[in-house]
Amino acid sequence: MKKKFIFLFFILYSFSVHAGIKNVKFDNGLTVLLKEDHRLKIVSIQLWVKVGSRNEDTTTSGISHLIEHMVFKGTQNYPCEVIQDEVEKRGGVINAGTSRDFTYFYVTLPTGQNNLSIGLDILFQMMRKALFPEDELDREKFVIAEEINRRWDNHQSYLWDLFNSVLYSCHPYSQPVLGTSESIRHISKEDILNYYNKFYVPANCTLVVVGDFKERDIIILTQRIFGGERFFQPSKTVDETKVEPIARKNLEIERPVHQAYLIFGTAGPDAVDDDCYSMDILSYILGKGRYSRLYRKLREEKRLVWSVDCSFLTQKEKGPFYISIECNPDKIPLVKEIIFQELKRISNELVSDDEIKRAKSMFETGYLLDVETYSGEAFNLGYYQTIGSYKIALEYLGKILKVTSRSMQRVARKYFNPQNFISVMIMPPGEK
Repeated sequence: MKKKFIFLFFILYSFSVHAGIKNVKFDNGLTVLLKEDHRLKIVSIQLWVKVGSRNEDTTTSGISHLIEHMVFKGTQNYPCEVIQDEVEKRGGVINAGTSRDFTYFYVTLPTGQNNLSIGLDILFQMMRKALFPEDELDREKFVIAEEINRRWDNHQSYLWDLFNSVLYSCHPYSQPVLGTSESIRHISKEDILNYYNKFYVPANCTLVVVGDFKERDIIILTQRIFGGERFFQPSKTVDETKVEPIARKNLEIERPVHQAYLIFGTAGPDAVDDDCYSMDILSYILGKGRYSRLYRKLREEKRLVWSVDCSFLTQKEKGPFYISIECNPDKIPLVKEIIFQELKRISNELVSDDEIKRAKSMFETGYLLDVETYSGEAFNLGYYQTIGSYKIALEYLGKILKVTSRSMQRVARKYFNPQNFISVMIMPPGEK
């Protein structure tokens, strides 16, 4: 019996171990990442689907997010409302999220009482057995329409969507994750089923489990619950257009505000490019915290802005490097001038060791806080597996700590071409 099990094990799976993470590949294409950790009697189970707004066109804009809502509205084994009840009555939590590159679902439960099996079964049902009842679809369309309205009313959220629509004007990243009121209204149940059956297949998904479990037990359970599904080749994205730099562009929108909101940025490296690590530290040196260059120059020395922040977002395609500002409208020309001066300076002069050390320390603290929980660690693994490889997550902090002043200078010279920066602004009426 034991020999038979071992033979079956190697027929059904191929696996590798990398720094404590077991990577299991099922015959139907499902990837499973396992991290066994018995410090707490908790397990986090996450299902990551390689589908998001980048897979949509203008007629289906928002469908990924709509499906994320709808799979909670009933499956073959779990009627509407039962999914959440099954988790919460066991002391757990369940939720989901949608972005440009992914949709993910997570369940965190205390171990014991068959909870692991229940959590896996719920995620499987959501992945392959959702029912999409018509009456619930109408209700969720209304809910999402209200969500879109709230986002439109929020100046920062509106500005962020506007920035991406300009920066990625020839790429699906330009579309809002929530879609538009019009696109959501016209999405039919048939559209949803076609999209769901294309992308919600094992070969397009990653299951991540971190916490208090036995690897052998979880593999057997996962095979029993997910293994019956056949292999389907996942569909490619609607548009395989690569993100390309666009000519410098300024866009101003008037809204009923009392101050100016500005995002200023360009497209940086993608997730598998080692330039990401230098770009992260550059963003911290330029605009993260009270010791950053732009904060000291624009807020403390010149008193030109109310707030300033700089970030770089790692994603499957070229991620945005951006600086966000809130200030009086008449200060914008001088603010832009100083930003360009600082971008030029960091491209021409090597950053001091003290600045690098401070930026790395701040990044490391935030990174470790993000992954200190089982759910945080599972998210980190699932995120990078979906946009590239889970090994990026395991190597990220180490590569950050190896960033040098010369690597940052090279990256700054590569990406900080003023002609490739765009700016989008929300201005008070009459200030354009």
